[in-house]
Amino acid sequence: MSSATVVGAGVFGASTARELARRGWDVTLVEQYAPGTVRSASGGDTRLLRTAHGSVDWYADLAWQARTAWLELQKETGTRIWEPVGIAWFARQADGFEAASRESLRRTLETGRTWFWSRSRQEFWCKGETSGDRQYVRAGYYDCDIDVLLFVVVQEGRGACHTGEHSCFFRAFGGGAAPEHL
Repeated sequence: MSSATVVGAGVFGASTARELARRGWDVTLVEQYAPGTVRSASGGDTRLLRTAHGSVDWYADLAWQARTAWLELQKETGTRIWEPVGIAWFARQADGFEAASRESLRRTLETGRTWFWSRSRQEFWCKGETSGDRQYVRAGYYDCDIDVLLFVVVQEGRGACHTGEHSCFFRAFGGGAAPEHL
């Protein structure tokens, strides 16, 4: 049996150790800090799955592979460890979305509720004003490049999606049917 010592039990170290163990290796995982340390770059209540990273295609491919691995681990352990609840996109390009994104962000921060721009209706809307399925912002984070924002929300009502699902991201693709516009 092959053996390995993985130094660092962060997201990369832990996932490497898990994969080696899955392949039958004898693995020792070494970490200098206790679980839940504030020094953790991958700890806390939120996870960001960045499936676009400029022109770096391999990074996006790895992000999708990571998503699949999270879902497999969740199924293996019977523990819900990942909840896809939404997406926030705030663009840097002056293509119309930038101004709408800036205004959506301003309204979200000002009211503590999530605001979005509807391309089909050409108007801003506060989540839940017509459906009653409101979102209250609990926390906001930005990534290491300060180009992606993530909001943790408390969901009130049936769910985030107009279909009644808890999240708008309930349809998987890659191994199944893909939406026509992709």
